[in-house]
Amino acid sequence: MDLAMVTTDSNWWVFTLPAFLGSKNLLDQYIIVSIVFAFLSITLITWACSPGGVAWKNGRNRCGKIPIPGPRGFPIISSLFTLSRGLAHRSLASVAWTHQAKQLMAFSLGSTPVVVSSDPQIAKEILTSPHFADRPIKQSAKSLMFSRAIGFAPNGTYWRLLRRIASSHLFAPKRIAAHETGRQLDCSIMVFYDPSGIVQRCEALVPRVQKLVKTIIEEHRCSAISKMVSDNADFVDVLLSLDGEEKLPEDDMVAVLWEMIFRGTDTTTLLTEWVMAELILNPEVQKKLQKEVDNITMGKVVTDADITRMPYLQAVVKETLRTHPPGPLLSWARLSTSDVMLSNGMVVPSHTTAMVNIWAITHDSDV
Repeated sequence: MDLAMVTTDSNWWVFTLPAFLGSKNLLDQYIIVSIVFAFLSITLITWACSPGGVAWKNGRNRCGKIPIPGPRGFPIISSLFTLSRGLAHRSLASVAWTHQAKQLMAFSLGSTPVVVSSDPQIAKEILTSPHFADRPIKQSAKSLMFSRAIGFAPNGTYWRLLRRIASSHLFAPKRIAAHETGRQLDCSIMVFYDPSGIVQRCEALVPRVQKLVKTIIEEHRCSAISKMVSDNADFVDVLLSLDGEEKLPEDDMVAVLWEMIFRGTDTTTLLTEWVMAELILNPEVQKKLQKEVDNITMGKVVTDADITRMPYLQAVVKETLRTHPPGPLLSWARLSTSDVMLSNGMVVPSHTTAMVNIWAITHDSDV
């Protein structure tokens, strides 16, 4: 085939477009202005006709009796510009209030359709409906092996197995009570640190995580004397002791243990830091709390039984959780597995990411 013919055929638009617009050169100023104007026109039309952004085009948000409102998004960037101003949960709450969309609001993250609820009733439906049982898996979470852990594993037999292991073995009441001494020791040596200087890519972190957790597993495997474990056995010993259909492959054990380490420390640390910060900012509350602790413990170490007799301490923790929830968007988004009709008449289409803005709910004066 003639190379010149291929070049001419493949670049036909270079000659056709200027001729169509009445010009001789593609780089003509008029041509450039026309292209820019066309792009801006398409952008404006898309923005005007897509409540919720481009991921909600073709009427995806109008499947139910009541359409799902939301901010209009621009092509490519979608709603990212709207949501990039300030903290995400605060921006979402503000946008939802502006669009009168507290119950449910549609927006786009690139090409991903997302809904977020700032209403307790709709949030309850999302969190309890079997049609929102799946969770969208991000590449970062997948890289960190969370796709095989409880938080992100797809709904099904494997996820139910992990949940049964967690409820029956890892977090059984007797086992939690048996670890009280360990929790007291952790509290006595607790220190705060600033992790803001630690920035590592997930790809570089995964091999280190695997090496660390597998080393821990191997140490426990070598030191295991009996398959029977006591109530105060740690998570690794419990997982190693499982038999039959509950027994997990080593890679799955690594994923579960890493999730426990990652999520079990981050949320607790954030909550503790906020409690301490609020007590510093509110010395009267701090004084009252200290008095309650002193009256109950009489100078001894606080025990789990003591905490049940400290209503003011529990109130302080709950108020901190209300004002500063560690996961303001509940961290774990849901993914609709089918079209879901909600009680307010709105329909969430299949394969839509659903989020709950717990921060907006706990700061809503009407709730």
